[in-house]
Amino acid sequence: MKQRIVNGSLILMLLLGLAILLYPFVGDSIANFRNKYEVQQYQKSVKFLKSASAEKNWREARKYNAVLYQQRHGIAVKQPVPYADILSFNKIMAILTIPKIGIKDEPIYHGVSMQVLARGLGHMAQTSIPIGGKSTHAAISGHSSASDEKVFAKLEQLKYGDNFYIGILGKTHKYRVNQIRSVLPNDVKNLEIQKDKDYVTLITCTPIGVNSHRLLIRGERVPMDGMEKSKFRPTILAIIAAVALLLVVILLLYLWWKRRKGREAHENIKNSI
Repeated sequence: MKQRIVNGSLILMLLLGLAILLYPFVGDSIANFRNKYEVQQYQKSVKFLKSASAEKNWREARKYNAVLYQQRHGIAVKQPVPYADILSFNKIMAILTIPKIGIKDEPIYHGVSMQVLARGLGHMAQTSIPIGGKSTHAAISGHSSASDEKVFAKLEQLKYGDNFYIGILGKTHKYRVNQIRSVLPNDVKNLEIQKDKDYVTLITCTPIGVNSHRLLIRGERVPMDGMEKSKFRPTILAIIAAVALLLVVILLLYLWWKRRKGREAHENIKNSI
């Protein structure tokens, strides 16, 4: 009896240890699966968004950014559309890709509440909506430690000249890092909107584990080159190749069906003799 209790305790301890070891991997896998699913749903929503609705979303976001710029310069103007209603056709606002540190199609949600950052990346309200354009400056925040969603754990590896990409409403904008700062949490002067500039700043806590400061990595909008456009947007050749492949599959299925029918007819004749 005592031996059974000892064996049971050992098995329980082994299972507990295994669970602790596997938790980060299982947690990451679940989070990755959820994010991929949500991004796929977002992309479907964008794809089937009617042109009038898409234009309405762009128009509202541009208006929001223009009013925000005026407010930052002391002009008392009220936002015509509440922040929560901007790009609200899907719970995802935009998606972020940073090739250098392995971030691909990471969802960006409205706001930076604890609940949002526990899921992934958040867009800071009172900064520009990340649709690009002159006199805009969007801020995207994410955890680098103390969370299952440590999306920005490697953000400090970015250097001047590195690129990142914002996908929004079916379009992709490229930003090149041109400023890196470590500031106190209440220092927001580096998030100011500058006339005619198109900026996005990525924010996380630093140093990792201490979190006494904020790492601000700012990118300025630059043109996409041809190769990059093909990565983020299906080309005509890719569509033609997909259609050709589909036709080949249909042809093979037809030939298989015809051959099967021929065999059945032959068997019927043979059996009738």
